[in-house]
Amino acid sequence: MTEKQFHREVQRWVERFRLQEWDVQTEMLEGEGVSNEDASQVLFYKGHLALIATGKSGSAEDQQLSALHEVLHIALHRLSEIAHRVAKKLPEELRAEIDEQIQMAEEATVIRLTRGITELLEEGS
Repeated sequence: MTEKQFHREVQRWVERFRLQEWDVQTEMLEGEGVSNEDASQVLFYKGHLALIATGKSGSAEDQQLSALHEVLHIALHRLSEIAHRVAKKLPEELRAEIDEQIQMAEEATVIRLTRGITELLEEGS
């Protein structure tokens, strides 16, 4: 998958999830040891600006899954942001553990949604 195709795939999910208020940029990374699984991530910037980066070495199917997965993180960003703000009000000794649990819960939710959506799409094919 080319960088342009990956960007189109991301934009397709941005539109499907009605996230047009987000300016989502994409980047494909390459280099030794840069796998699609390790490199896929979304970085959030001030406002509604996000960068989704993925590895060039993955298959087209892996990159399509990465596009969906990372856009789901964008869809959940506001909820996670609120949870982290609330966690900051907790006693300091609890913050790190709660922040980690918030991140783990978000990742588990995104994985479940990604799997469910892809299974629905496969059934419809």
